[in-house]
Amino acid sequence: MRKLGKWLLRVLAFLLILFIIIVIAAYFYIRPGEPIGWPPKVEVTLMERLEQMVHNRSLRLQLKEDEINALGAEFMETTEPYRTYKQQWNITGMRMRLDNDAMSIDVQTEAFAGVQAGVKVSYRLEWNESTQTIRAIPEGTHVRALTIPQSWLMLKPLEFPLASQLPTWVKIKRVEFTADGWWMTLGLKL
Repeated sequence: MRKLGKWLLRVLAFLLILFIIIVIAAYFYIRPGEPIGWPPKVEVTLMERLEQMVHNRSLRLQLKEDEINALGAEFMETTEPYRTYKQQWNITGMRMRLDNDAMSIDVQTEAFAGVQAGVKVSYRLEWNESTQTIRAIPEGTHVRALTIPQSWLMLKPLEFPLASQLPTWVKIKRVEFTADGWWMTLGLKL
């Protein structure tokens, strides 16, 4: 009986040590490679850009990556369900990276008290001319090389209503997605 007790105690000690090693390894694995904060506030007013376009006699306007980051951060603050996601998952930073008609967002979240996790969400970008919005549709979520099923997070598409910042007589005819920003061709609503 004593042998069985010693054997059982050794197995439990081994399992406890193995559990501690796995927890420590998971902590270092999910930790972001570099700290990610919120993008700096960049004032993005399409109305001022429109005035510059008229002055320069150009029909194209570019939103650069840092401006899109600022729009995304503002979107997270003001739009449901992402405002709830920010509070629920304790999101402490995000950074958007553009790649033509795709976009990836690096998110830093505090999963548990003091435990930072880095998550990368991949989106596909599409332009909807009828609603004058850019939609970013989630395609994948990763913690380093581990893929998180979409059904676990149930992320909704991000929508950037660009026409809401323009006068009613101006419309966006076409949007081109590039690695360094979004190019918009503007025209008049007739």
